Amino acid sequence: MKQVFKLGAVVLALTALFSNRLNAQELTGPVDLVNPRIGGISQVLMPTFPTVHRPYGMIRFFPETSPGISDSYLGGRIYGLPLNRPEHRGGSAITVMAVSGYDALKKPDFSSAIDHDFETVTPYHYSVLLEDANITVDFAPTERCGFYQFVSGSDQDIVLVFNAGKDGSFELKSETNLIGTEGWGKAREYVNMRFNRAAKQSGYLSKEKGKEISYFIVFSGKGPLKMTYGVSWIDVAQAGQNLSKEIPGWDFDRVVKEGRDIWNQELGKIKIKGGTTDQQITFYTALYRCMERMININEYGRYFSAYSGKTESTTHDFYTDDWSWDTFRSLHPLRFLLCPDRESDMIKSYILMGEQSGWMPTFPDIGGDAKCMIGHHQAAIIADAWMKGIRGFDLQKAYTLLKKNAMEGTMIPWQEGPATELDRFYREKGWFPALAPGEPETVKQVSKFEQRQAVAVTLEESYDDWCLAQLAGELKKTDDAKLLLSRSGNYKNVFNPATGFMSPKKADGTWIEPFDPKTSGGTGCRAYFAEINSWNYSWFVPHDIDNLISMMGSKE
Repeated sequence: MKQVFKLGAVVLALTALFSNRLNAQELTGPVDLVNPRIGGISQVLMPTFPTVHRPYGMIRFFPETSPGISDSYLGGRIYGLPLNRPEHRGGSAITVMAVSGYDALKKPDFSSAIDHDFETVTPYHYSVLLEDANITVDFAPTERCGFYQFVSGSDQDIVLVFNAGKDGSFELKSETNLIGTEGWGKAREYVNMRFNRAAKQSGYLSKEKGKEISYFIVFSGKGPLKMTYGVSWIDVAQAGQNLSKEIPGWDFDRVVKEGRDIWNQELGKIKIKGGTTDQQITFYTALYRCMERMININEYGRYFSAYSGKTESTTHDFYTDDWSWDTFRSLHPLRFLLCPDRESDMIKSYILMGEQSGWMPTFPDIGGDAKCMIGHHQAAIIADAWMKGIRGFDLQKAYTLLKKNAMEGTMIPWQEGPATELDRFYREKGWFPALAPGEPETVKQVSKFEQRQAVAVTLEESYDDWCLAQLAGELKKTDDAKLLLSRSGNYKNVFNPATGFMSPKKADGTWIEPFDPKTSGGTGCRAYFAEINSWNYSWFVPHDIDNLISMMGSKE
């Protein structure tokens, strides 16, 4: 209880501090009501982060406040300042740290103490004092670029230390131009950096094969050291072009103001009345979170596709980085209301990824399909969009890809590809067979950690088949619609009338007993459910609520 109280006290303190700052300034737009610090404490899985970015932009920033991980924003040190975070909740692709004087390079690490009370965090601007170096850092992003500003509180040279992954590299092309690159899954990030004054000294600190790459640059002179950079997934030249288009000069305040205006425009699509200031903060902070993904990786008419393995041309924005198990329920439907044209482009992007790779992806990101969680919820996303009047994409192409996943693909958690014996059993019998506690796994594609999640898979695939059946009906594919509607009733096969819960059923048709709806299912309930338990999952029949009520006995 002491730990819970302390965490709660921190949350209240942060909220109170932010609210006091708001009361001390004039509110000129909804972005002033966004507090990116909300959710910065991890209670169960992962926290939210103080992400600085443009709405749906390719560049995302929040500091590395834990060595090697990204789940402790409240840490009292910064270990790296990212040039980009390519994936939602993911790690950094190339970082920079500022230290004072050449002798600082002799230290075992370049992290610095910080005080969150002396930190500015808004969606469009970040600022912090690196106490060990006595250097103030400011950062602001554009769609595909970033702007860093370093101001030293001493007379020592400012030294920038850059880090990249095991296959990264750096090259100083001129006294004011540094090139960096790092692999990311099936993609590669290219960064073209420019400085407002010449490098005094530079070189690799570490370049050992198979280990993190470090590179330093020493800068002399007074006044702010400014660094602008363009990011590209295509090549270095495109990164330079992105920078020239989006940050042509050294006006940091212009980038900040432009970001602020864009955020006010996007957040201003919903206007609220009434409520307390704290309630308004909660609302607009949540809305800001909704604009962190999917991200647009269209680089002025071209994008790199990890699904085709090459650079593609495009006449519309191309989006990736979507965790559909998390987003199909409410995030996509929200965009149907706020930005239907953007949502249409997102669906077109899904279709292109599916055509390029052969399978409709489940968790698409920059480096390819992460293949996380369960279900094929693109069926839900696309059916929902179509029924609500979203157009501009080819429904027949979408249906063909969705049908392939539904008829030929695997349903095994965290997998993608052709059907296995488990999938063939499901399509013949109507439920994903569960294993009794202690029974060894016989299907090699099943992860030892994620397991079969048999009940959850049955429930979620039932719903996806229902969604796909609606699209089949729209396309006048009568036989498909009939088959898919029949399969959408498979949820009934895992409802145990004796207990009133959705329950695991073995391949021979018998129930696994004893069964506790709260705790059964192995580690994290993964044997039978996905992250939660039967008390949660027994309600997941969104397409047939009336029959669920009937099976459970009554509305009461």
